[in-house]
Amino acid sequence: MKRELVEFRRAEQAAITGLLEEEVAEWSTRLRWDRPRLLGQLRPLIRRRRLAGWLLLVDGRPAGKILVGEQGGVCSLEMAYLSPPWRDHGHLAWLLGRASEELILGDPGQRVEAGLFPFSREDPGSLLRLAGYQEMWRDYMVMEMPDSIPVAAHPLAPWPDDLAEPASLLLEAYRGSADAEYSAFYTMQGGCCAYLKALLSGAECGGFSRPLSWVHRDGTGALAGLVLGTVLSPGVAHLAQIAVRPDRRGTGLGRSLVAGFLDAACRQGFTRLSLIASRANGTAHAWYRRLGYCPTEAYVCYWRPGFPVR
Repeated sequence: MKRELVEFRRAEQAAITGLLEEEVAEWSTRLRWDRPRLLGQLRPLIRRRRLAGWLLLVDGRPAGKILVGEQGGVCSLEMAYLSPPWRDHGHLAWLLGRASEELILGDPGQRVEAGLFPFSREDPGSLLRLAGYQEMWRDYMVMEMPDSIPVAAHPLAPWPDDLAEPASLLLEAYRGSADAEYSAFYTMQGGCCAYLKALLSGAECGGFSRPLSWVHRDGTGALAGLVLGTVLSPGVAHLAQIAVRPDRRGTGLGRSLVAGFLDAACRQGFTRLSLIASRANGTAHAWYRRLGYCPTEAYVCYWRPGFPVR
């Protein structure tokens, strides 16, 4: 069995597009997560051969692909995907490992991050761990709309137009957390702002929904908490981000923010709710389970400690 890694700019466009379409269809079927806008953004880049990444060929046949991104000086391996017939044969680990080698070839000190839904039973990170990567597992969790919606005990205000305050809150809320270890965005003001802009763009995590998104301000008017909701597909609302200022934790503010999200989702007719929670944050993970969310798919993050490109 011969495996090859072929740069997108030298690969057949139909093979890349076919794998992307297959992956998007699987997200819709397994996760009820529609991503048509993402396909619309990537197709022109494929035609102009400006999409960065690699195609995996097994015995000359397209078997998988992986994209390369760069934002805020951090390189990332994105949307690693294997077609079902090629799964559980070690191909995913090989794809991630070889892509990582290519990515850091010119800069051994480069920080690299990766995140993926494996959609298979194999261990996708075996070669990455040997190369010095660390990993953290997260869960995609869902629940049906509950019969009873809790009432928010804190006053909530609409999502603001200016992202400076929400970005500052994320920076403060995630300082020293496990999530900040795997994502450098959480360690920089500009990174937090870029992350929020990506959520609002609708390409990565469903379409941003202002009616599902809320903030809470304390008595001085300062931002103390936020929740950002998106729409994954008809009937499915996603809690994409929640954050509470450290000095306000333990006051029930997080529960109020979730209550605001749930109430808005119920009023708009959503029947299914989802989120992604880190297993490393056992307190939050257990809290979501008590609310009624159940893990359905595993999501894994890898990162190679290093320095952003400047």
